Amino acid sequence: MPAGPRHHWFRNQFRQPWLQLGLLLAVVTLGLQAWQGQRQQAIGERIAAAMAPGELRMISSETCGICTQARRWFTEHEVVFSECFVERDAACRAEFEMLRAPGTPVILVRGRPQLGFSPPRIAESLGAARSGG
Repeated sequence: MPAGPRHHWFRNQFRQPWLQLGLLLAVVTLGLQAWQGQRQQAIGERIAAAMAPGELRMISSETCGICTQARRWFTEHEVVFSECFVERDAACRAEFEMLRAPGTPVILVRGRPQLGFSPPRIAESLGAARSGG
């Protein structure tokens, strides 16, 4: 049985709100991504400006995906850091074991260890180190 004009009208009315909702969701998503990108850029600039060579070290492992993400982030934001791998370097492995960290990465910010990778946490620790705490 062919659909009449009434059926087409109903179907078009039903689709329009979903289309509007989809467009709204796309705009909100793009806006959030842009905001997050600007926020990450600002954090990266703050960390890069505050760090001198040797003040940021990452204890990594070769199979650590978060280590790879952190390495890319540091490089993208021109943050000076050094890195050692627990599988390749006995001194690195000993330091990792001494810290009793449950996993990698361990980020050492001016000698203070942080488990995992969090640019906002690194930036916060720089503020704490500047104020003496």
